[in-house]
Amino acid sequence: MIVRLVSLKVDKERIEEFRKHFEGIYEDIKAHQGCLYLQLVRDLEGLGEYFTISVWESLEALENYRNGPFFKDTWPKVKTFLREKAWAQSFEVILDDNAPRLLNQQMPVSVGGEGI
Repeated sequence: MIVRLVSLKVDKERIEEFRKHFEGIYEDIKAHQGCLYLQLVRDLEGLGEYFTISVWESLEALENYRNGPFFKDTWPKVKTFLREKAWAQSFEVILDDNAPRLLNQQMPVSVGGEGI
């Protein structure tokens, strides 16, 4: 199982627009084959830093998503909201009590922040 973290530092003047955009695409991301979990969270200090946290069945599933047409169409639009380059890293899950449950059923999507 793979966890992908992506830091998105959103231009403060475009935060609401970014959140509406993400709300419009998160079901499509979650529905991609191999995506087990998706969450959008934001910093508590109000600096406009958001993270996506996604869990994937395998590195192959994540790479299929990243190399697929949906991501290639969506990512350029997401980048227009950012004030600096995004940071991303993937991790292999070593220990997780939820792993058997995640692998047997998709978890519901959560979108962080108030008003969504």
